[in-house]
Amino acid sequence: QRLQNTPQGINSPKLIEHVSAHDDRSAMLITEAINASVVHPKSWFVEDVPDVIRQIKLMEDKKIDNNSDTPDFIENARELFHRAGKTVAPDLQQKIEETLIAYEPHAKPRFVHGDAGTKNILLGIHEGEGTAYFVDWEFKGTGFLGQDAAKLWSELRINKEVSAAFLKSYLQTPNGSIDQVRKNALVFGVVAESLVHLTWRNENIITPGKE
Repeated sequence: QRLQNTPQGINSPKLIEHVSAHDDRSAMLITEAINASVVHPKSWFVEDVPDVIRQIKLMEDKKIDNNSDTPDFIENARELFHRAGKTVAPDLQQKIEETLIAYEPHAKPRFVHGDAGTKNILLGIHEGEGTAYFVDWEFKGTGFLGQDAAKLWSELRINKEVSAAFLKSYLQTPNGSIDQVRKNALVFGVVAESLVHLTWRNENIITPGKE
């Protein structure tokens, strides 16, 4: 059911059968076999990037209706910012606030995978070209522009060549200029992702006084 209504052009192994949970047996999804696998960020190649970005942009461009149930992404980020407290270094606080203000006009709902880390993107070869398959759609649904891209880039940035290719592919328009909306969205996504971890650290380690 979670794979229904995904945009055309998204690669995901076709579902063959869903086996329901029974007694001490967990539920299982049986999918087609594909010639692809999870790859550590350091082992990605520049050639892997274009198809991944193509699919992320397809998801971002899918129309999502804005309704009363849509999260206020800016307000959520500000709440995380407040909860993170002193975990955020003073010299970063103003930059984070500037990021939230710059992104606010673009904080409209988008379709997202929801957990677009390298563990959920299988890389393979198809007809001589790198092909990416997105798996584990548990968190698929409404999100914000830059959410999936930021999640993935936060992992790939340890690979300098791939990181540079990722930024060029995601931010560059067909005429060679920089897409400022996506640039603001990517920065916002990285900030939001970081604030989630900083808030968790502040509330579960620092505040209780754990080592």
